[in-house]
Amino acid sequence: MHINQQTNLEGRVAIITGSSKGIGKAIAKGLAERGAHVVVSSRNQDACDEVVNEFTKEGLKAIGIACHIGKEQQRQNL
Repeated sequence: MHINQQTNLEGRVAIITGSSKGIGKAIAKGLAERGAHVVVSSRNQDACDEVVNEFTKEGLKAIGIACHIGKEQQRQNL
């Protein structure tokens, strides 16, 4: 799916795993900039919190939840 500047994601939630840096972070930011409430997720809660703080300072909607996707209980929590 190509997300262009006209895509309105208000009222949508996007869960992006591996989003504390690199491509995942860029995808999360792009979705948030288009109105989505993003769930930033990586194995490390501190890394998630850092991205969430950065995004919220820019007025974007985000929460951070640590998750190792190889662990079923953590996936269920996510």
